[in-house]
Amino acid sequence: MADAADAPPPAVATASAGAPEEQPSAAAGEQQGAAPACRVAGTAGAAAGHERQGAAEEGGEGLSRTASKRQKRRLEAAERRKEAKKARRAADKEAQRAKVAARRAERQAALEALPEAERAEAAAAGRARAKEERRRASEAKNATAARLEAAKEVGVKLAIDMRWADDQTEREMRSLCFQLGQCYASNRTCPDPCCLYLAGLSEESHSAMRRVTSGVDGWRGAVFDRRPLLEAFGDEKERVVYLSADAEEELGEMDRDTVYVVGGMLDHNSKKGSTQRAAQDEGWRSARLPLDKYVQLAGSKVLTVNQVVDMLLLAWAGNHHGLGWDDCWRHAVELAVPQRKRKGYVKGEGKAPGEGGACQAAYATIERAAKEKLGGGGGDGETGSRDDEGAAPTAGNAVDAADAAGDGEADVA
Repeated sequence: MADAADAPPPAVATASAGAPEEQPSAAAGEQQGAAPACRVAGTAGAAAGHERQGAAEEGGEGLSRTASKRQKRRLEAAERRKEAKKARRAADKEAQRAKVAARRAERQAALEALPEAERAEAAAAGRARAKEERRRASEAKNATAARLEAAKEVGVKLAIDMRWADDQTEREMRSLCFQLGQCYASNRTCPDPCCLYLAGLSEESHSAMRRVTSGVDGWRGAVFDRRPLLEAFGDEKERVVYLSADAEEELGEMDRDTVYVVGGMLDHNSKKGSTQRAAQDEGWRSARLPLDKYVQLAGSKVLTVNQVVDMLLLAWAGNHHGLGWDDCWRHAVELAVPQRKRKGYVKGEGKAPGEGGACQAAYATIERAAKEKLGGGGGDGETGSRDDEGAAPTAGNAVDAADAAGDGEADVA
């Protein structure tokens, strides 16, 4: 009985059959020690996991701090630009006031140098001359406003497709808004202005335009349409041409009844081909500007929004003055494409990059070219785009039909 009581447990005996008595106890020790080792390993793994999580959180906080610092620098840079712009405007106003004061002092000195009998007569003549200048300036301003209002009805539609505006960065959107302001300024001085039609303009993009360009809601001859391009002109696709540098067809003559669409974005490499894809997906006819005929570009054929609009406006102005379309495009390309984009241009050497675009001097150059080409004719402003029945109505000769007494608000559909 005592021997039976001293025997090891049956489970251990069967597990270690034919083995010495010490081995079962060693194996049991190993099994018993495995559990603490697993617990230690699990604790170590959990600690490592916590460390990795903590590192990730610290890394996220680091990225957040980096982003915050970057955003802070951007805000500070924007504030510095704003203050610099304010300072430039104040300096310009002060310079203008000084110029006016100098002219006034010069006139006063000239008057005082005259004999008493002639002084009153000269002063009266000066006041009459100033009054006449103010009257002419007022008439010119009213005539420009009337032409722009008439352009919404009878002018060529230059549509800006704003579908990509909300996807751009703040810096890209600011640049685009500046370019749109340049488009409006170029259209104001055009002898036969067009209708600037911003299609798919969201409220967010409209607000960005208001922040960058003052007085945007008072743009005459402009239409701000919330509807996308397909909804705005989908029922008249046959008269819409989407301009794209990747199109196979080359634009020839412009027509008053055609809508010319320009992609409203900064066309970087990441967005290359977007306008052509949009035209193909929605079934628009596409065409490219006739650049290859008149200029050799050093790199990409992609131009900014305002450069494309300037080229269209200058070509249309040439047609307005009676030039053939070949001459229209030749002058438009020469005046609108900056020198820095041309082959052979070296920065700092030769002619400086063109920065005028479709300005008054450019329109005057085209008018002089038309007069020379036509032997003194074509500068009366009544030619315009023609069809079989004669001259089509222009924004210039439709002024009487325009509502020049409007409040100047741009349409928002």
